Amino acid sequence: MKEKKRVSIRKRLHMIVITISMSALIFTCVLGVGIMSTIRKQSDTALARETETNLKSIVANKAGIINAQLLGYKEYAMAYAGFLSELHAHPENHIPRDRWQSRDTSSDAREYFVGVLRRSEEIRIEDYMDEISLESNVEDLLYPVVSDPSSHVAAVYWGNRNGLLMGYDRPEDKPPADFIYDFWQIPWYMECSEKQETVYTDVYLDSFGRGLTVTCSSPYYDGDGNFYGVLGVDVLLRDIYEESVQLDIGEGAYAFLVDAKGNVISPEGVTESLIQSEKIDAQSAESLMRADGDVFLDHGVYYTSARIDATGWLLCLHVPQDLAMAPVRSIDNGIRTLIITFAAMIIPVLLIVALVIHEYSMTLTEPILALTEDVKKISGGNLEYRASVNSNDEVGDLAKSFNEMTANLQEHIRDLKTVTAQQERIGAELSVATRIQAGMLPTTFPRSNRFEMFASMTPAREVGGDFYDFFYIDKDHMALVMADVSGKGVPAALFMVIAKTLLKNITMRGGLPGDILTETNHQLCLSNEYQLFVTVWLGVLDLETGEVVYANAGHEYPALKHEDDEYELLKSESQLPLAAMEGSVYSEERIRLQSGDRLFLYTDGLPEAKNMRRGRFGMDAMLKMLNEYADLSAEELLEAIQKKVEEYSRGTEAFDDLTMMAFYFNRP
Repeated sequence: MKEKKRVSIRKRLHMIVITISMSALIFTCVLGVGIMSTIRKQSDTALARETETNLKSIVANKAGIINAQLLGYKEYAMAYAGFLSELHAHPENHIPRDRWQSRDTSSDAREYFVGVLRRSEEIRIEDYMDEISLESNVEDLLYPVVSDPSSHVAAVYWGNRNGLLMGYDRPEDKPPADFIYDFWQIPWYMECSEKQETVYTDVYLDSFGRGLTVTCSSPYYDGDGNFYGVLGVDVLLRDIYEESVQLDIGEGAYAFLVDAKGNVISPEGVTESLIQSEKIDAQSAESLMRADGDVFLDHGVYYTSARIDATGWLLCLHVPQDLAMAPVRSIDNGIRTLIITFAAMIIPVLLIVALVIHEYSMTLTEPILALTEDVKKISGGNLEYRASVNSNDEVGDLAKSFNEMTANLQEHIRDLKTVTAQQERIGAELSVATRIQAGMLPTTFPRSNRFEMFASMTPAREVGGDFYDFFYIDKDHMALVMADVSGKGVPAALFMVIAKTLLKNITMRGGLPGDILTETNHQLCLSNEYQLFVTVWLGVLDLETGEVVYANAGHEYPALKHEDDEYELLKSESQLPLAAMEGSVYSEERIRLQSGDRLFLYTDGLPEAKNMRRGRFGMDAMLKMLNEYADLSAEELLEAIQKKVEEYSRGTEAFDDLTMMAFYFNRP
């Protein structure tokens, strides 16, 4: 038998160490490349989804803010038109003014002028001075809004069936003397007089050269309830763009408005159609017009849109794909470079290990094994771990490379988080929505020898769903409203705007509270995409007799105190909240207030306030507190309750909006 060639143990050990070392390095290389490739794929997918989500969120929130602004202008128009109707219905309640005088404006208010125009030369302004003097009383309502630059109301004016046009305007837009303006042929007058309801016009170029304008028109009536004229509130498109449409997420990205006909609206004028303006095909234009929130790609551009219900417009977003995917590609390129660099580094490392292993085989064994264990921990997902090999050779270099690779991966993961920073802009836009919502609640409380009242609303978030309202239906009847929309945030706030507007409009027509809630429920059920509902307590008070006719749509029972008694709950028939079920019919009940009686309205944010032990404030504590503070004024009472609830809930996040109203009645 042929004798086997002798191989020394040292050589064998060297060969074993070389084989094991090379195998370990190759395995580490393959494992590292595999991990980085997996991370690269997952990062691309996650960032792409996050980008689309951010685009949807940006356009939806901006559209919601614009819609809230437009609803606010509509509220202005309806309030001013309602006051004009009141002037004509009850002129005896108002003192005519001798002449319209321009109010002196302070340095921080926008100057304006008051003008009277006619639609034809046959009309003599002198023949209508009594009417002009009467309608000049609307100045006190117009001045705070028109003179405030932040309101973005360009002009308020009203034209009537006699051919006279009166209004407030900026001095630079003042027409020449004896200017003839046939406003009967202008869309803002024609559409509103034909439909007899508050409407937004299509955008148009203003007759006085102010640029592209949209007008909210609302009808007003004479003392017999007959159509008398139209009031218009002008808003310049450039103001809407500057306030809410402008976008700052990178070069080439912008937002734009599209009208219901598919035409792009710009601050300078209505441009060409959406297809021509954006150079997209008909299918993409149709997808954008659906405004369903989907994000799609067309010729290297991401598009998405959201509908603005107040006018039927669309807010569209145009973001170049390169800009939207820049973070994705940056991370992708970084990982690809790491893979190439890592692969390139392995080859010389393997050669160096093969050359020096004979001399340092025993020395290399421990660092390589240690490095293998370190790599296993890193490859297992522990990116906070760092290789601890400190040998002054290629194995040490490899350990440093792994540490650098891990640090780079952590850096790129942090880059993923920066993409979500776009959502912080939404927080700033929500603050605008907070100011808009707060401006819709009445904060000036009427003073009268017949009653004393005060109300407050403290939202749990930036915007809330609670609201209160009070307004005169006529000189002897006042409506009191307390309501709570289900849910929180922007959807609840928008639903609150719609519910508040409908309730006031329908109540102003007259009728019993049960019929008013029945009609409001019908209107809310027609379009309730988010399946929200609202609890409402509506009462109509006869200021002469003290009789209150009220209806309760699932709301908390009010607290009533007769002059010599304590507060007790005013219980009534339990009925469904508004928008909970189509076809619901509501009934009303009656009470008669005596002099010294007090009525307290509230939402469930008061009895359901929680403390650190998750206990609830409760009805008993509320009634006890009301009786304890019975001698306070209406405003002092609400301040004391607010302070008490804050002390009770200290250390906990607000559970719900807290809204209250105190009404003290004194029979004349």
